Amino acid sequence: AGAWQLDGTLAGSGQATAAAQTTPVVVNNQKMGNSPGAVAIAATSFWRAVPPDDDTALSAAAPPYDYIQVTTSGVVQNTLLMRALGAPATTTVTAQAVARKGQALCSTTPLWMCLPDPTNFAIANWLGRQVISKAGPSGSGTNWGPGNWGLLDAPNGQGVNSLVPYIASENGLPICVGAGNVNTAPGNKVPVYAAFNVRFDMYEKQAAGYRNQVGYPPAENVVKGMVPQNNDCTKKYNNTVLQTRMPRDTFTGNFGDGQWDCATYWANNHPNGPAAPTGCGSAGSTTLTRYDVYYNEVTNGIVPNTLAVGGDNGNPTCVQSPNAPKPTPTIPSQKYTDRRILTVAGVDCTNNTINGNTPNVPVMLYLAMFMTEPVDGNQGDLLMEFAGSSEAGGSGPVPIQLRDWVEIVR
Repeated sequence: AGAWQLDGTLAGSGQATAAAQTTPVVVNNQKMGNSPGAVAIAATSFWRAVPPDDDTALSAAAPPYDYIQVTTSGVVQNTLLMRALGAPATTTVTAQAVARKGQALCSTTPLWMCLPDPTNFAIANWLGRQVISKAGPSGSGTNWGPGNWGLLDAPNGQGVNSLVPYIASENGLPICVGAGNVNTAPGNKVPVYAAFNVRFDMYEKQAAGYRNQVGYPPAENVVKGMVPQNNDCTKKYNNTVLQTRMPRDTFTGNFGDGQWDCATYWANNHPNGPAAPTGCGSAGSTTLTRYDVYYNEVTNGIVPNTLAVGGDNGNPTCVQSPNAPKPTPTIPSQKYTDRRILTVAGVDCTNNTINGNTPNVPVMLYLAMFMTEPVDGNQGDLLMEFAGSSEAGGSGPVPIQLRDWVEIVR
């Protein structure tokens, strides 16, 4: 009960003490003492780390607190057989235990990014703003650190062939990862762009074999703003950019200002109606995020199809049976599984040195990032929009809820 309240802070330790000592449903009964019955938790201590050897004393008592140690009040018991060895008739005994709380995230993608303003970051201030998370050799974005372009280690390595299936897959990494630390994978792994684009119904290059494999579906709305090469689903898309693409922010470095021209997007993608939703205006007056518009189109059955006027088809056509487009989740706690959403580890790059393959980089929170367009195979820019996070148990239109667990360690 005490460990469940830990959040790494001094305040959390106070809540943990209260839970361990006063929670009504937690009754510690003992039958060893002269007076069987409930035994109280007399003291609590808090630790940052626990050595692997149980005989090593605990240390590092300053926050962050990840472990709680509880000590029971004394219980008087008869020594019985020990009296023959000179022991007193009674002795007072206590018991101790140490537990910790952890968090994990399942079905995540092997991606990370630097948080803007990590000291004061709040997802509410960043919803709708774009990020260029560069994954290629050219383009508009810059790397997050020396040799780092936003990729993480996969369970079987750092190479392209290791990362592609987990970026393209509906289920992401095949393991639940601890929410505490990540290992960065360095290098401009240009071919991984094809793995991101599976979500846009683009099965080209390294991802061509996923067209008919269950677990690699596109989203329901796959407006690309790009022209396929000879209408071949397995060939690289042309560099021609259609007007139907979602307009971009104005960028300072890798972060956009959140000002985008929704009215033009709507006019280009819905030339025959219906009317744009409330809040869809020109740059500077739009109050809807790109995710809001995407969600509005799918849930109202108005996915764009402007092929007849030289535009785009937002309805997936390349996917093959038994694979099929994944329905758009409508339950808030499940929205982070949408195929246009990437789950990205948010890192404090100001207070952490990230250079090359850096292990055990602390994660401040996880972000739900909406893919606003496919990754251009020539430039390699991955453009995303802030849509939610794991902040405060899950925040934003696309909340991420971490899985909590506790365990006894001593």
